[in-house]
Amino acid sequence: MKYSTCVCFSWSLLTVAVIPVSLGEMYTSLLNMKQAISVEWKLIDYLKTYIDHESERLEDVKRFYAKVSDLHTELYKGPATAMANPLVAFTLIKRLHSEWLNVVHSNEAQENTQALRSSYEKEEADLPKLEDLQGGRPGADEAVASLVRGLFQRVTEGQPIDIYRPAVSVPLSGDDCFLVGKVAYEQQDYYHSVQWLEESVRLFRGAGGEWIPENAGTLEDALDHLAFSHFKVWMELGN
Repeated sequence: MKYSTCVCFSWSLLTVAVIPVSLGEMYTSLLNMKQAISVEWKLIDYLKTYIDHESERLEDVKRFYAKVSDLHTELYKGPATAMANPLVAFTLIKRLHSEWLNVVHSNEAQENTQALRSSYEKEEADLPKLEDLQGGRPGADEAVASLVRGLFQRVTEGQPIDIYRPAVSVPLSGDDCFLVGKVAYEQQDYYHSVQWLEESVRLFRGAGGEWIPENAGTLEDALDHLAFSHFKVWMELGN
């Protein structure tokens, strides 16, 4: 899937430059980041193993498909031709009785998925918690005010001027922005939820609005939360 638009943040900016922290807090934060990176490397290895096993399974399915398709293309040109050889009839009945059953009801896909889940659960204790995500939001809120179409810029006389270009940046998806906006939304911080959800909607639309498996939210979810956030901001301004 091709994504033509993205938002780029520097996590070092969010955790160091935006939020004043002590050296002790910074050291702890760096240790946590190193641990998180190490855990994700393990998850990448588990996912690669899963992909390899699934690829082998799909190769078997494709092989069976090719075998059956070739038989119908080359051998079964007419019922009379097929019935002339009793072995042809036997193999046809065998396939319909057992081979198709084995392919359709194969447990390989479930076993591969379960192996991936078990590997993930082994690392679950070292994964970030919901409070880690919530704790990182204030820094992101500070940063979003300096974002213009994904860059840290300030608009001067109608022209965007770069105020910071991080050496290392990370693209944010519509789902990333939705999740940060949703945290603000659930904490009733509607001012910031509007900013994040508007960016989420823009990115979801830029990506075609298609859902992908790793996403927690959708374009529709972002629009629903955004509409209510706008309503709450309007109500607060009216009071």
